[in-house]
Amino acid sequence: MLQSTNQLFQNIFNQLPEPCLVLSPNAPDFSIVAANEAYIAATGFSLERLTNRSLWILFTENTASANIRDVFEQGLNDALMHKSEIKLPVFRYDLAATDTDRAKPRWWQVDINPIVDMLGEVTCLLCTTRNMTIHVQDQIEILRGNDLEAAMIVRQQESDEYIQRMEGQLNDANQNTEAAVALRTKELSDSEYELSRIMAVTPVGLCIVKGADFVITEVNGPMLDLWGRKRSAIIGQPLFDVISELKEQQLPAMLEKVVADKQMTFVPAQPVLVIRPDGKTVKKFVDFSYDPLFDVAGIVNGVLITVNDVTKLINAQHVLQNRQEELETMNEELTAANEELQRINQDFNTRNEA
Repeated sequence: MLQSTNQLFQNIFNQLPEPCLVLSPNAPDFSIVAANEAYIAATGFSLERLTNRSLWILFTENTASANIRDVFEQGLNDALMHKSEIKLPVFRYDLAATDTDRAKPRWWQVDINPIVDMLGEVTCLLCTTRNMTIHVQDQIEILRGNDLEAAMIVRQQESDEYIQRMEGQLNDANQNTEAAVALRTKELSDSEYELSRIMAVTPVGLCIVKGADFVITEVNGPMLDLWGRKRSAIIGQPLFDVISELKEQQLPAMLEKVVADKQMTFVPAQPVLVIRPDGKTVKKFVDFSYDPLFDVAGIVNGVLITVNDVTKLINAQHVLQNRQEELETMNEELTAANEELQRINQDFNTRNEA
């Protein structure tokens, strides 16, 4: 049981799609106990460089926002004091540059979840980091679009005033220009209690299935929200009996392949259709991870299903792409309007000279 539980902890922690740190509650140092693979991949820090070091080695004046260390430390202390989740505000933290690439702006948001033992004492702090860069950049692009639109309006006003000073014979050109310029816009424990606590505070969907029928033995809140089901209605039941619509998708074949090959499988941005109890069909985009679980004899006795709902991210990417295309169109139209205005100015000067 000890080996199996430790394996579950390690699998769950390393399969989390978001960068995570486990910190010791030894304020003010908050030593790093563990970092998952996503954190190492995102930051470039090695596990050896991080383990047993103070959290504050990650913060320098060149990479972190000016006051983020104070905000971060206050959040950690609040989580320790109140033993409840703390959400830090979005902050900028630029990843270190390599020899071939300059450091690029990055924005992050951190959730701090205290993990408590059966006596109610905080044993560690789980810090989950979310990359908010695309959302911040989207807002920046919107602001840039607004600035461009405002510049176009000012230019339109200038054009109107200029054309009004022209002779009556330029009225038609004035109307054409106005029409062209006026446009749109911790260390992990081996007890079952702490396993359920970790699953409860994990921000992505987790489900453990076992046996040939893939019976649901454990499931957390985010997964229940995705499925639109209650825990009491599905726990202890075969997965494809209680959520039959999944049977017609790729999930059965994926689970069987993981059990047969004894290898983890990851499927990014997979479209999934879920039928709610009220009959409504909901389409989601999710990152799937299927990880085999082994008993002490090395035999696969279950599968850990990790699901990260990336629907908002996919939609945001589509919105950002559309806005970039709109901005390109607006730039082209502004250029065309300037060229038309120059032509009108030349015509006017020619007529005056005549």
